[in-house]
Amino acid sequence: MKILVLASASVLAIASPAFAQRAVSDPATPFVNPTVAANSNISYIEQIGNSNAAAVTQSNDKNISGVQATGNENVASVTMANKTNGDYNASGVLQIDNNNLAVVDINGAGNRSSVQQEATTAGQYAGNGASVTLKGMGNLSEINQKGYKNTAVTYTGSGADGNKSYVNQTGNNNNAGTGFEGDRNYSYIVQQGDSNYAQAGGSGSDNYSYIGQNGNNNVASTLQNGGNDISVAYQQGNSNFANTIQKN
Repeated sequence: MKILVLASASVLAIASPAFAQRAVSDPATPFVNPTVAANSNISYIEQIGNSNAAAVTQSNDKNISGVQATGNENVASVTMANKTNGDYNASGVLQIDNNNLAVVDINGAGNRSSVQQEATTAGQYAGNGASVTLKGMGNLSEINQKGYKNTAVTYTGSGADGNKSYVNQTGNNNNAGTGFEGDRNYSYIVQQGDSNYAQAGGSGSDNYSYIGQNGNNNVASTLQNGGNDISVAYQQGNSNFANTIQKN
């Protein structure tokens, strides 16, 4: 059995016995899933290892969820609910190595979430944590974590539509968060190193934010409450601080 979930040019492939989850790229076109019939949901869970836990709750129609855990003591929770006449939510969680936590809560339509977590060294303790909350329509969240005790949080409000959030963390004890109350915002956070902190979001619409951190103990924050603003913050080295506030 093989199910393909198509999101623009990207594919979340849920295969039995093997499940492969890959990063979602540009979701500019509406989510299309030709393999899910009307009034049907699909959930696939695969766990290889010891003391792993996964819980999936799907309400209404045309939701699809895939969870794969390879290691020990990983925990994944996925909840999907739709607005009236809303369909086509998709979630993929891939947990490799040990002690990862992923919580995905989707309440809307056409939202997509991708979470990938793994340790720096195969088979070791990872302890990464990811939380995704998507309440609007047509939002995308992608979180990739490789290392030890990284934390990432993505949030879109109930009236926030068409937002895209990408978080990539490589290293240890990094913290990243994005939050949107407006529409069609784009946020990209890349952290390489240890103990970096990055936060981006706001209540505006049609904004672009990029935060790149390469080093240790860096702090960057971007708040965009206006419209059509662009913010780029790049930090290379250690103990740098950057704060951007844009409002009209």
